[in-house]
Amino acid sequence: MKLKLVVSQYHRKYLDDATLSLGSLTVLPDRVIVAFRKETPKPYAPDSIISLDTNEGSLDGVCLQGNDTRVVRAVYPDLAVIQQRHHDRRRRLQKKKAHDRRTSRTLCRREGRREHHRVDYRMHQVANSVLRFAEQNRSAIVLEDLKGMKFTRNKQLNRRLTIWPRRKQHHFIEYKAQWRGIPLVKVDPRYSSKKCPICGRIPDSRMGTLFECECGWRLDRHINASINLLQTAISKGLEVAGGLRFDPGAFQHDVMMTLYDSARGARSEPNGTRCVQAVT
Repeated sequence: MKLKLVVSQYHRKYLDDATLSLGSLTVLPDRVIVAFRKETPKPYAPDSIISLDTNEGSLDGVCLQGNDTRVVRAVYPDLAVIQQRHHDRRRRLQKKKAHDRRTSRTLCRREGRREHHRVDYRMHQVANSVLRFAEQNRSAIVLEDLKGMKFTRNKQLNRRLTIWPRRKQHHFIEYKAQWRGIPLVKVDPRYSSKKCPICGRIPDSRMGTLFECECGWRLDRHINASINLLQTAISKGLEVAGGLRFDPGAFQHDVMMTLYDSARGARSEPNGTRCVQAVT
């Protein structure tokens, strides 16, 4: 039996990849599934290191390469907008179709799929931008280990943070880094947003967007956290750190480099879901 497969440019990208070998082929009534095998490449020896602090609307970090220091950011504030928009739609559908639970469940599942696809698309774009930058600069990546993260604030904030896809974002970055041979490590993020990287003091006062310490250190709270993560990676003697040394003060007045901006990098929403313009 002969089977003619019509492939797109997207499929051709994988079929023409010399690093992939053809695995199994499964024929279903409505689709054909082709599995590929790939030998995991050995991670390269890094020339630089990127430390990223994960936040609701952005990945904020610092990049250290020799004597060159850069502040980097990937912004995606539209994720929260999309999630809130679909959450509100599901609530309206549940009220409108309260008399017909079967129809309500069907429509809510459809909204859930739409939300899932739109959120995943943007997270893939963010991960690809970060890894493209890391590959160009032969950088290792340092991320937070977010296992066991708990929320103890008000109900509305807990709901918002619970649906925040932080682990999925990390998962995308991790498996794409492994696919490309980019070294990656996770460190304990405890007190990373609250600790001063200069004197090690943890101020008692509640922080806003700006971190301030008694020793005179002042910096954006998220960038301060990424510096602490980088210090943790280096102090632990992790292989990806490669014995690098740095001065935290070098990042204090550096120019922000945007790796990804949803206003420029993502396709427009066909249903009118708006994107919030990011200010960096």
